[in-house]
Amino acid sequence: MRLVVIMIIALLAFAKANSQQTTATTTETVMLDKHPAIVVVDDFFKAFHLQDTTAMRTKFIAEPSVLSIANRANKQLIVYSSIENLLDGIAAIPETVDFEERLTSNEIISDDGIATVHTDYEFYINGDLSHSGRNSFTLVLFDDKWVISQIMDTRIY
Repeated sequence: MRLVVIMIIALLAFAKANSQQTTATTTETVMLDKHPAIVVVDDFFKAFHLQDTTAMRTKFIAEPSVLSIANRANKQLIVYSSIENLLDGIAAIPETVDFEERLTSNEIISDDGIATVHTDYEFYINGDLSHSGRNSFTLVLFDDKWVISQIMDTRIY
């Protein structure tokens, strides 16, 4: 008899649990090219290729973090930089140098006003592959628009 009562209670508890509505979370892994965070990254690279540092600057918070991890001949080098150094470096590329960062894939993870965009890339100088790696952009939703708070990239030579 005791076993029957336990079985009935367990069955009722199971039925009750399954009848509850689930609450959706805002966490999502987005593989679409139209997520607002990827649009900001795409706009950043359009400005990058035009060397339009004024347009690039508008994609960032006031003091973003910029970090590069380079791997060359089995040696790793970590370089911390400022947004000003990044923009100055891009502006200093001579017009005679043709450069292109080709994004080969992207992954977006977004949750409650923060998003990360990971992009694999290949970097070409004058048509020749210079290096490849992965970018990681952290974006925050600020004043109803996505802005970049951090860029981290790896560089494999």
